[in-house]
Amino acid sequence: MIVTQPQFYKEFKKICKQSLTYSTCKLAIFVSCFNVDAICSSKMLSEYLKRQFIVFQLVPVIGYIDLKERFMNLDADISNVIFIGCGATTDLESYLEIDLANYLDDDMTPEEAETLINSGRLEEVKLTRKIYVIDGQRPWNLDNLYGSPMICCLDDYSTAELDSEKEAFYYLINVSEDDEYAENEESSEEEEVEELAESESDDDEELDLEDSLDRKRVRALKKEPKESRRKKQKRLINEYQEILESYYQQGSTISVPSSHQTYDVLSALGEMNIDYLWLAIIGARSLRNIYRKVYDIVYPGLKAEIKRIQSEENSYMLRTSSESKSVNGSKFSFNVAEKADNLGLQTAREYNLFLLHHWTLYDSFFYSNYVNSKCQLYSNEGTRILKIMFARMGIPLIQANQKWHYLDLELKKNLDSLIEREAAKIGLREIIIEGFKRNYGFHGSISSSDYVESIQALLECNSYEDDMTSEKTLLDNLSQNKQVGKSKHSIEGDDEEADVDDETTVNEEKDRNEQFMKSFWRAYDALNNYDEILRGMEIAKFQQQFIFEKGSEIIQKGMIKTQSKFRIVILNESFTANSSVTRSKNNDSTFNRSASSLKDDRVVDITTFGQGSEMFQNPLILTKLGNWIQNVQADLDEGLLPLLIGAYNVETGTYLICGLPSRAILEDEDDDEDDDDDEKSNGKGARSRDQVSRQKVILNAFSVLFEKVTQEINIQARMDSFQSAIIELKKEDLAKFLNGLTRYSQYML
Repeated sequence: MIVTQPQFYKEFKKICKQSLTYSTCKLAIFVSCFNVDAICSSKMLSEYLKRQFIVFQLVPVIGYIDLKERFMNLDADISNVIFIGCGATTDLESYLEIDLANYLDDDMTPEEAETLINSGRLEEVKLTRKIYVIDGQRPWNLDNLYGSPMICCLDDYSTAELDSEKEAFYYLINVSEDDEYAENEESSEEEEVEELAESESDDDEELDLEDSLDRKRVRALKKEPKESRRKKQKRLINEYQEILESYYQQGSTISVPSSHQTYDVLSALGEMNIDYLWLAIIGARSLRNIYRKVYDIVYPGLKAEIKRIQSEENSYMLRTSSESKSVNGSKFSFNVAEKADNLGLQTAREYNLFLLHHWTLYDSFFYSNYVNSKCQLYSNEGTRILKIMFARMGIPLIQANQKWHYLDLELKKNLDSLIEREAAKIGLREIIIEGFKRNYGFHGSISSSDYVESIQALLECNSYEDDMTSEKTLLDNLSQNKQVGKSKHSIEGDDEEADVDDETTVNEEKDRNEQFMKSFWRAYDALNNYDEILRGMEIAKFQQQFIFEKGSEIIQKGMIKTQSKFRIVILNESFTANSSVTRSKNNDSTFNRSASSLKDDRVVDITTFGQGSEMFQNPLILTKLGNWIQNVQADLDEGLLPLLIGAYNVETGTYLICGLPSRAILEDEDDDEDDDDDEKSNGKGARSRDQVSRQKVILNAFSVLFEKVTQEINIQARMDSFQSAIIELKKEDLAKFLNGLTRYSQYML
């Protein structure tokens, strides 16, 4: 069932009122574990509900299996469930095995409910529990939109473009293809024709309009043969099936940030503050690297909202404070945004560099995905180009290797102009982008991009401990490779040992899920914790070095293979088991540490802190590595192809495989809006239907390919992720799976 923003606003008010009335918990919020945007949405809702003293459950879920298990275990008292970042693309009523008869209100019979559903009046069905879906993943599952009164989907105006799909859906569910039904239908039509024909010859009395229409229909039915009517119905069925098949096979994408939708709902409730807006910004910013168009669409609204909220708060503070004073008869006022204890938001120019304000200038350039793909920093020629750029900017490498806080003040002031002047000469035209930052009083400020990197690092890190006190301990725990039980490949023919291994595998999966849960709560708690954000940045630096070094190794070893329609990278047992996380011994020489992966003559000794195989089994890290390779390949040639990346897990004997869409360069159809247009736009940042209809999206066809291939070759595979282009399969099935992908990709990629 479709619920628009105004309707959901009213529904949410009812949910809050109902939950506040009872002492028991009536509301549960399910949130996707691996989605920064969804985590920001859940944080907003949680903070609002806490302020209203409403009891609720926040349930992080790893995948569909976990979602189903936790939903089935909900208390019977739960009357409202909200899914954030999950559920839009699957038939929830069928998957969750929901029997509507068990949730009907006391004053509604199953027959009445069925009548209302068949007539399309879903909103009139009275139920004791409803599920609300706030999810930007597309395509929508049409059963959720049009077939279930229990599933309420928060619309972002994209359903307005589904007229043909809606017509096809309703036609197919109301038409039976059973031959017996078709024959009965034809016999009833024949009887109707005969009756009308007899009544036509009964008398020659004057006919009214209805009778004349019946006569015309009789003549038409007489002229149309039985076989042609059946063929017409079959043709319509085939046409509508093709429409739905084409709709579901278009691939997956993101239409709108779920945090943006949540902020709109809270704004309608009158709950607008800087904390909620910052979470909406972080959620949208987390999508920019892959779904840039989505971020570009919501950016003007977020920018206008900052101006509105900041201006209101500044005006209030100036009226109620004594900052506006008179000196020698003349008035002056301090800018509230420049106060030392300012905690506000600002629009700002962000650097497309990695943690610039929290690292060294050289490292920020060197480990930036944008810079090292454009300049090919995985090669000696690339590092030479980077050194030349610093020389032209007049920045000595010794100074470039100092942390940002210790850089010369004059250099900081002129850095924008220096970078814009010299970076464009080597193709770095987007080194400075429009973005946001948040002030933290005496601590300084953090840009939205740096904030996102920190949250993602906390979410991606599986071996982090709260009691870490040193960076070495951090690296040791991050890179430690757990050895639990025996490897599958060392067990042959011993049933007792095989049972132990199966039990070990189950325990390993349980431990992994527990680690994912811990990572979720770390990221969730860090959203409003400055110290945890700084700690997340340290983890992000480590992970970025790992990604860069392993990505460089993949390119230098020629591990990227090209099929006809996609590229493929398979990290086999030897690569994942022997991948070391390295770092220079000389902590003071950041430049030498950066050059270590390139085997430069000035490289210092390397200390191995442990194995990095565990990191390859985290879908977020594997996807990040794949995105790094995609960026590099996009700048190497014009043939932009999708990428398939897989990593072997020695402990389970399986491959974790991620499919990534092509990095198509999209031209922005929308004209750039000036500040005046921003001020006139909706304060909540709501998108117009015209903006949505002009949106170009990057579709991930692997989400459909994976399902088709596994069904065709009949192998056991696990597709449990809400990001549907992630699959886990056995080692012996890999070759068959890749062959099947190559075969089907001819038609779908």
